[in-house]
Amino acid sequence: MWWDAAELRNYNEVAFYYKGCRNPLKGKPFRSWGRIFLEHDGSFRFSLDNKDIGVLTPDNVFTFTMNNKTARSCSVTLSQSLYRALPFMWNRMSKGRYRVIHTDKCRKHEAQPSWLDWQYVKKESPEYFEGIQFNLLTGECLNRRPDVLTRIDADKRISWLRSLRKFKNTIKTMAKLGAFDKAVAKGRSVNLNTIKIPDWSEDAALNKLYEGIRDNKCDTELMEALALYGIYTTYWLKDRTPYQIILTSIESICTSHSIDLRRKFGVFIEESFYHESGGESNQLSQGEENPIDSTKDSRPLPA
Repeated sequence: MWWDAAELRNYNEVAFYYKGCRNPLKGKPFRSWGRIFLEHDGSFRFSLDNKDIGVLTPDNVFTFTMNNKTARSCSVTLSQSLYRALPFMWNRMSKGRYRVIHTDKCRKHEAQPSWLDWQYVKKESPEYFEGIQFNLLTGECLNRRPDVLTRIDADKRISWLRSLRKFKNTIKTMAKLGAFDKAVAKGRSVNLNTIKIPDWSEDAALNKLYEGIRDNKCDTELMEALALYGIYTTYWLKDRTPYQIILTSIESICTSHSIDLRRKFGVFIEESFYHESGGESNQLSQGEENPIDSTKDSRPLPA
């Protein structure tokens, strides 16, 4: 089948392919997007755009090593091309959430055997996390975890929603009173092509936003970051007021990085605690609707 025709399927095939490597320091080019590097312990490291995506050890165990930021930046390439290179199907669930499954475990569509059963891939595949492992010979996931949204701390979720709503209302009030006018004017005076736009997937920026939501405060540094991001993401719109820029900015950031922010608030129960507390008995079955699953954690700000 088209989804089960990976070029390299096990350690021996990777080792044979790597034999033709001319420069070990630069790695062996792999297809049009990747490179393979041989490590001192005999394992092979796979990279995409100078970002490590995984390691294959001699026992045919493949470990994905991407953090959330790297997975987000590589997601398009992985979803379109990974199955052609390695026997994995990558699927995006939502912003910051992905599923990955060995192609041997994919199912054919019941009505059309030549089609892939995408519903099975989308609902039954293991949810991705940094360090997830697969046995390339059997296709089994060796350390699967329950889905993130089935491990919710209800009290901390309420705290997160309450804090987020208060923070958004504070930002809205500040924007109405003109507190952001100076920050927006400063952002408009710089060349967006030569200045570093805030990357909210980086720890420093995300921690700053998390502290602001937690404490319901917005200092000068955070104000300028929100203004600059809003100007950059809505540059094609004309006659934008500072109020519109800031509301667009905060809504976009909190929606796009909702998973990361909720992790910082402790909304998702940690894996070790989850097992110790017997939480698996409360896990939703795959495909069952989660009553608290939501792409947004609070209502959008009114215009």
